[in-house]
Order: sequence, then structure tokens, then C-alpha cells
Amino acid sequence: MSINALNQTVLKKTYTIFAFFLLFFLSTCSPSKSVTQPVQSIGIFKPVFSTSADSVKKFIAAGNGGTHAKLVYVDFTSSTRTLCYVDFSENANPPIIHTIAQAKDPAVPVISPDGNWVTYASGPVEGIEAGQVAGTKSSVYVCRLEETAQPILVAADSAREPRFMQNVSGKLTIIYPTEAPNRAWEGHGATMKVDVDISGTSPIVGQPQILCGYGGYTGGLSWDSRYLCGGGDSVAMLDLSNTAKTQPNILSWHHIQSCNASISSSRLFSNTMMYLNFGDNSTSPFGKPYSMWQAVLISNYSGALVKGFLCPDSGKFTYSIESTPPSFQGVKWHHCEWSNHPYFAAATININRVFSVNSGYEHSQYQERIYVLNIKDSTYLEILRPDTIKYSGIPEDNSGFYWPWFWVEVPAGFSEDPSWLK
Repeated sequence: MSINALNQTVLKKTYTIFAFFLLFFLSTCSPSKSVTQPVQSIGIFKPVFSTSADSVKKFIAAGNGGTHAKLVYVDFTSSTRTLCYVDFSENANPPIIHTIAQAKDPAVPVISPDGNWVTYASGPVEGIEAGQVAGTKSSVYVCRLEETAQPILVAADSAREPRFMQNVSGKLTIIYPTEAPNRAWEGHGATMKVDVDISGTSPIVGQPQILCGYGGYTGGLSWDSRYLCGGGDSVAMLDLSNTAKTQPNILSWHHIQSCNASISSSRLFSNTMMYLNFGDNSTSPFGKPYSMWQAVLISNYSGALVKGFLCPDSGKFTYSIESTPPSFQGVKWHHCEWSNHPYFAAATININRVFSVNSGYEHSQYQERIYVLNIKDSTYLEILRPDTIKYSGIPEDNSGFYWPWFWVEVPAGFSEDPSWLK
């Protein structure tokens, strides 16, 4: 064998031995499948908890809530929507965000009175809730509040913003409007109800029945099944016990444009509802002006304003990492929803920020935080926020954490304060 041939043979053997040890090193140093990987964000930012499960339990205990609480919401931080829920009774710190993968294009989710089920709308954003664009399709589904749940179709194509009938046991009753443009109560579609048998292994959906044939109501039915409420351009409430009156009372404070209607779960004040309006500079009930959606308002059937909650102070939402000037232009509530427990509600915080982009500035209006409210004591608790704030690349983007709904166990023997909403 020549010297050159001998050198080539030695070199090949050296490469082979090196490759073997390199593969061995990589295989032993790489993480195995059993290693816990970091939680990944669904979209432009990752949700992180602002508080612990124990703090949530203390918050609801202070408001006469039970030991169990659940939160459902839609993660809309990417081009697709994801149905998420948190069960605070799992005693995990931080709490665990679960997703229901089979829920496609979810919106406006609501948890059942027993805390075990969720109903939601599915379809284009333009057709799923109050203010619907005419001609868009939306369907309603129901499923267990479990990661592996298989959604069951309740109503196809002409069903929007569903709610559960509150004072029901042994079954589910879902309420939904067939149409939901602004002021849908003015003869647009009808409001339906449908029973769902949950006694077997799989839910069985019954035949829909007309609850109100005079128009669509998006805000739900009161505890005593007497009042329907709805929103979109204005907010209104219909007394179903007065069969001679087919049109509702308009409740909007001082006739200011209003939205985000949500019926009371009060056993004593069933004629009340929660909503947002577009601000008040002259007759503000808070003694100072407020801008669009900066106050959660509660009015009764006669139109009287009985309670209100201003946004948390805007100073707590500034970030040192934001672009300047300016980096922050405003904060407001959005998607306020009365809980199944009379004393609680949930809402998002919408924040208008300005980012430096390509030597210019762009706005991003994210639904950036989720809050729960003790509406009896006028206290708040921040639940969820983003890990950081990033510009999504879409001017005037409205992504974020959407449509929160907070379920709180109502303790046995609960007695509602007879004066809290007077």
C-alpha cells in the first residue's frame, strides 16, 4: 500500500470515530421527551398570570363566593381563535391555561350554571355577536369544559352570542338570537331557546323554540326568566311578563351610544343589566368626565343608573420597553360580562399603544388584560396579562384576550344582600 493510500485509510477511520463520539455526545446532552418544555405563546405574545390561584380564591371568598372558580376566554393573538379555560380549583401556581382544540373559530363563550359546560358561537368575527353584519353566518355549539371535549352543534348558520338559562338544573337550556345587527330588537330575527339533555354519555340537543319573536336579544335572560336584554348601538331590556308590550325599554344612560349588554344574575334585582357606553362629559355619575368604554355601568328596567365602575388608573399599564413619544394613549374596559354569581363579573382591559415602526408610529389596540370584578364592593383583580408588548404588524389591530366569562361557585345557603343594588 502506498503512503498516500495509507494516509487516506487512517483519515477515514479518524472521521468515523469522531462522528461516532459526536453523535453519542449530542444524544446524551439533548433534552429527552420527558423534559418539560416552556409554555409557547399562541400568537404575538404569551399570556402570563398576574396573580396566583390562592389570590383568586381569597378574592371570591371576600365576595361570598364558594371555593371553586373557572375562567373561559378566547385567545385571539394570532390569525385563528383558540378557546381557553382556567380551573382555579386545580391549586396550580401559576394556574394552568387549558385549550379545547376541537372548538373551531370560537367566540363569546359562556360557562353553564353548574360550571361543567361551555357554549359559544363559531363563525366570522363580523357575524357572531351584537352588531352583526347582515348576511354573515354563525353557529352555536356546546361542549364540556375539558381539553378533549367534542363540541356538539346546537344551531347552524343563524345563531349568535349564546347564553345559558340561569335557573335550570338537570339539563342545559341555551338562548341565542337568530340575527344580531345593531338594535336587533326592532324586528330583526327572533330569540330562541333550546334544551340540551345531558343525562347520557353524549348531549342530545332538542328542538329550538321561540322565546321572543319580536327580535334578537344578545345579553341573556334574567334569573327569574322575566327580562331579556340586548345591545348594539344602544342597550335595551324587555319584560316578557308584559305580553302587550313587544318593544323594550331603552336603558342607555342619557341616551349615549352603548353596547356590551349582559343580564344580571341577581336573584333579587333581576331587572338590572351591565353595559358600556361611549362616554359622558357633562352628566357623568362619577363627578368627572369619562371617555368611551371607561366605565362599566349597571342600569335597571326603568333606566335608572344604579352602579358604575371606572377603569383602573391608567398609570399601571405603562411599560418601560414601549416606544416614546408617545407610548400610551388610553385605557378602557371591553367585553364586560356578569357572572353566574350575583356579586361578580369579568371584563377585558383594552389599551391603545403607539409603537415606533419604520421611522413612524402605529397604533395597536389590544384586549391586553383580563380582570374579574367584585361588583358589590367595587374591587378588581387582574388575572391575565401578556408577557411583553409587541407590535403585531397590523395597524389598528384589535387582537388579544377576548370575551372572558367568570364562573364562581355559589355556596349552599347563599343569601343575597337585599340592598346592594338599590
